[in-house]
Amino acid sequence: MRVDDIIDQLFDLKDMDAVRQLTKAAVIRRIPRRRMLVREGEMQEYIDFVISGCLCGISQNCKGEKVVLCFCCRPGEAAMASFSMEEPATASMIALTDSHVLSIPLSLANHLVNSSVECLRIYNQLLQQALRRLVTTQIAVCRGSAMERYQWFQQEYPGLIEVVSNKYIASYLQMTNVTLSRLRRIERESRQSSPQPLMESSV
Repeated sequence: MRVDDIIDQLFDLKDMDAVRQLTKAAVIRRIPRRRMLVREGEMQEYIDFVISGCLCGISQNCKGEKVVLCFCCRPGEAAMASFSMEEPATASMIALTDSHVLSIPLSLANHLVNSSVECLRIYNQLLQQALRRLVTTQIAVCRGSAMERYQWFQQEYPGLIEVVSNKYIASYLQMTNVTLSRLRRIERESRQSSPQPLMESSV
């Protein structure tokens, strides 16, 4: 993987001066599973864009329990721990699988957003995506039954349930591990009991 190729794939920038600055300063980092990228309350040094793998944002509720706020697993998603580049992280970011990210120094990202119209457009798009994901999640979690939340998660994050621990998904969907395990068992039993299509005999 080359930095310039990843930048081209993720952003499709036409501002060549911005491309040159990004290519010079950005780095591709391998983030081992369970590695913390930033802790809640710290200032981020980089904005990390997912190339592969899965990251998630974690905070604490009033009881001191860890709560999963988001998953970042689609190529190009920004693992931003705050809505502002000038504020401390409002959540901790951790890698749930071995991951690769494109890391852009926060100082450069802030400079480009303020100096390049195209970079500002991309930044606004990222904010809109984050807000849309937040609202969509809140609607699904607040309005849906446990099974509906589980089915929504499978549609929103296909295949992720097979590679991420139940405890993170259960926290994200605001249910217990026991409930999530029961729902997965019900789904498996339903698949196994479904009638199989008859095989046509060969002529």
